[in-house]
Amino acid sequence: MPQNSKRGIYTYFWFEKGNEFEFLKFTIQHCHRVDEKGVTHSDESVKYYVLHEFCEKYPEQYGIPEPSRNSRLIEEPNEGEFHPTIVNSYGRFRYVFDDEETAKKFVSSELLHILYPYLYILSDEDKKEWNKFVDENPFEE
Repeated sequence: MPQNSKRGIYTYFWFEKGNEFEFLKFTIQHCHRVDEKGVTHSDESVKYYVLHEFCEKYPEQYGIPEPSRNSRLIEEPNEGEFHPTIVNSYGRFRYVFDDEETAKKFVSSELLHILYPYLYILSDEDKKEWNKFVDENPFEE
């Protein structure tokens, strides 16, 4: 995650809809125990995995940079650059999970429901690739 080292993972998708692009990002934030004084105990193992969803529409598709500690990421973009909210915003809170694998399975299930309507327009080669992906990453209902 940009600006906060290894405190989570994310996946994102771009959907082209007419003259605009819809950006969808799921973030699983790693949360450590916090005591009554507000001190985060990052030396301890991760206690919770918090899922956030960010969805926004943009006039163009931006390139997403690699995670970085570069504070420039939170500034307004120059023309033609990515929009900083795409990278730095967690989005809206969805759920808290006890383990990362359950959180990933939930995200996979959500994506499956979003993508199913689009599968009928895939080429035969893309369908083979999709079926291979599904076989390697079984979705649990």
